[in-house]
This record gives sequence, C-alpha cells and structure tokens, in this order.
Amino acid sequence: MEQSNELNKLVKELLEEKPILMDAFDSSYLKDFHHTMRENFDVTSLKDPKLSEIVKITGISEDKSVQDLTNLLLSSLDENDFMPKKTTPEMKKRFKYTEVDGWDNLENVTASEDVEKTKEFLVKYSKQSGGARDIPVDTFERNWGRNPKLKEMQEDIIRKYIIKNPGATMLTIGPRWAAEITFLRMRFGIHVMGLDLFSTDESKVVIGDMHDMPIKDNTYDIVYEKNTYNKAYDIRKALDESVRILKPGGLLIYDECMDYTCGVNENARTNIKSHDWTISYLKDKIDKVLVAEEPPTPDKDKWWLNKVGLFIAKVK
Repeated sequence: MEQSNELNKLVKELLEEKPILMDAFDSSYLKDFHHTMRENFDVTSLKDPKLSEIVKITGISEDKSVQDLTNLLLSSLDENDFMPKKTTPEMKKRFKYTEVDGWDNLENVTASEDVEKTKEFLVKYSKQSGGARDIPVDTFERNWGRNPKLKEMQEDIIRKYIIKNPGATMLTIGPRWAAEITFLRMRFGIHVMGLDLFSTDESKVVIGDMHDMPIKDNTYDIVYEKNTYNKAYDIRKALDESVRILKPGGLLIYDECMDYTCGVNENARTNIKSHDWTISYLKDKIDKVLVAEEPPTPDKDKWWLNKVGLFIAKVK
C-alpha cells in the first residue's frame, strides 16, 4: 500500500509539472501517460532521468517502452484519480443532451466501451440540433468564421495557396450541412467534398468516420474542419488521419471551440486547451505553422468555454 501511494504521488507530480493541454472524455491522464510524456517532456524512453524514480518503484525494465509503463501504471493505480474535469448532469441538461432519444443508454458511454454508441449519440445530437435538414447557402455564410480578423486571415491563406496550387481540392470534416460544401465551392472556386457520420446529400458529403477515413493517402490539398475535432473520441487518431490524406505541403486548418470551462462530455469529447498541444503532437508532421490564434470568447460564452481558435499548418 505504501509503495502504491508513493507511485501515485510520483505520477501525479510528474503530470502536474506542466499543464496538460488536452482533455478527453474517452480517456484519462493515466491512460494517456505515454502520450503526455512525449508531448509535454519529449520523453520517449524509460531510460530518461525524468522517469527514473517511477521506473525504480515499479521495477519495470528500462528496455521496455513508455507505453509498457503506462499499461503497468493502469494495473497498479486507480484510474479514477487521474480523470479530466467532466460536465455536470445539470450542464448536460442545459445543453439538451438529455433530450436525445435513448439518452439513458448513451450517457457516460466511452468509445473504449462502445464506439458505435459513441457515434450514435453524436449523430442523434447533431440531427436534434438541426443537422437533419439542409439550410440555404446564404444562411451558412454567417457560420464561416466567428472572428472577422481570423476569417480574413484564413481566406487570404487559402486563396494564396490555391493560386500557387491550381486544381487544389479540399475536404471539410463534419460539415453537417451540404450547404457548407456548396458555399466553399462558390467561395474558392475549387472542388470541395465533405465527410461526416451522416449525410443529407452524398454527392457532397460522404459518410465516414474521421478516425478511419475511407480516403486514400495524399488525396487532398486542404483539410478543413469547424467544431468537429472537439467531437473526436481519439483526437490523435483523427489528426493522424487528416495528415494522412493530405498531399505533402497541404494545409491542415481547424476552426475550433477551445478550453471548455464546463469540462468534457458525450458531445464535446475533446478539449484542446491550446494550439501548443496540437503543435507538440504533430511536431514530426508539420512543416510550418502559419496561424495559431486563440482569442478569448465574449463574456456571454464564458459559462462554457474560454477561447475559440484558428490553426493553420503546412504539413510535410
């Protein structure tokens, strides 16, 4: 018991040494220990001095991987002591999650337990929020960029990229409405397709999961998403897939809600608190970060999130 308490203390102290910049409803800080070691400390080996005390207490061989250490910690410690902040039942009611058909069977279900139920909730809530119907293209325009400065910056970068890359193509992830595809085609004069868990028009939005896209490597020049990575049940896998389908030198763009004050939940499954996390995770795959802005939200939105963010990077 004493050894377990000391191990718990050492792991917590290490995890708290630097802010953890991404929370996941479908995981825990303990389960993501190996990821955090790489992303926060660039630690990828058990021979690293930062892990020496933990390695000594557990008795694990230094020849094992940090992933092996994570598995050992999961079997030795209580994962409930390492959970991110989660949304309260009262707040879920305010978001109207409780009105989703079959909510009692979908609440608190993680992807590791049942990925299909996870996706079922996302589809049902999206449709409940208006995704089951299409909207006029001119209505969608006001959804294109919250911040005028960032909107202009985003459009300028896309247009300059298109000029340098004639015939450029774009995939938008989680558009919900086919009108978004029509709007982007008109806006930039390029071929645009969408990918989502459901579709009202499969000629514009194909059905697929962003964690396992039915798309070949090096297909698109631009991958764009708006408020969809926050619904990822494995954000690292979703980002890996986005990079995989991009051509070398392509643009990865996300316009995202960030740094939730209310915690993660069944719909807002991923909370990227800072672009620094994205840069750290994708550091081996990014050629250049073009934009990493995360302005604060208006006071009226502080009850649920602190920032909105625009991230644009050129991939290798």
